[in-house]
Amino acid sequence: MQIKALGRPAFYAREGGRPALTKTMLAMKLTGILLLATVLQVSARSNAQTVTYAAEKVALPTVFAAIEQQTGYVFFTTTAICKAWCR
Repeated sequence: MQIKALGRPAFYAREGGRPALTKTMLAMKLTGILLLATVLQVSARSNAQTVTYAAEKVALPTVFAAIEQQTGYVFFTTTAICKAWCR
């Protein structure tokens, strides 16, 4: 005995095989992707900051101090890294 469903979901466009997306489903998928990309772009722009600093042959702690003054971010580093870069 074989039981058939009375109706098929909208995204099953073909008989048998795997489901195929209809135009409506493709439009919904594209809209979702565009909406997600927009939200991520707005989020990235709101967290970005601009740091302005121009110098040559300056010690790394001086650069870190300037960045801390402009942004409020504090840098933590090890002595080995500071010895390598703080010449």
